[in-house]
Amino acid sequence: MGTILLLAGCVKDDLYNTQHPDKGALVVTADWAGASSEAVLPDTYILHVDNQEYEAGSTPYIFPSLLSPGQHKLLACSKAEGITTDEATATVNTLEDGTLEPLPGYLFSAVKEVEITADDTLRTSMSMRQHNRLLSLVMKMEEGEKERLSSVSATLEGIASSVDLGTGTLTDSRGKAVIPLFRDGTEEGAPVLKADLRLLGVIPAERQVLTLILELKSGDRQTITNDLTEYLEGFSDGEKEPLLLYTSLELPAEAGAGAVIKGWEVVDGGDIDIH
Repeated sequence: MGTILLLAGCVKDDLYNTQHPDKGALVVTADWAGASSEAVLPDTYILHVDNQEYEAGSTPYIFPSLLSPGQHKLLACSKAEGITTDEATATVNTLEDGTLEPLPGYLFSAVKEVEITADDTLRTSMSMRQHNRLLSLVMKMEEGEKERLSSVSATLEGIASSVDLGTGTLTDSRGKAVIPLFRDGTEEGAPVLKADLRLLGVIPAERQVLTLILELKSGDRQTITNDLTEYLEGFSDGEKEPLLLYTSLELPAEAGAGAVIKGWEVVDGGDIDIH
């Protein structure tokens, strides 16, 4: 009997830190600190690991599958209305008229390489990069001038439509047009027309040309072409806070004269009431 007990006491139990000694667990937290001040943060995002894809929440997310030891690539990407994504690229949807969706949802992504260790849990944070930026075009008018307008239509050319989710690099070879939808508003009691666009960026090799078509109640039609290239240079580089371009629009005082836009300027801040 004493011999049997002695032999049993020599048996070694393997001790592990987890219930998965041959694989590792992963916990991911999305970091939204890089979002612009007006951006709407998503409640969930899509997390790609190897060939697996899951919907993750904003709180620390426990990846459902255990992973083999070694290097793994993580791709996190938010779902944005008006934008189509795959595992590499996001593309702004094209409307039936061939122009881009003017105000798609905010798009974020992050890529990270991690090292998984067997019998352990890796906790990692992913810094979400914001890809699109708000552009506001504001045209101030003299009191009573807006009442002379029947309609305002516009196009802005040379706009990027796709971006690499890993690097943030624009992937277009040619730009597309987008339609700014101008609305009535006021600024410090003065009437304005304002249009908001949410853009991935601009094509550096092309000009960003704004074309305005003004239909007057008198039956006159005015077309104004403005080159905004210098104001939009580097639009997608780094800074994602909104860009506000401000100008004054003067309608013709008499028949045969043309409407005039009196230059553009970049404005920081400012409260504009749009209705």
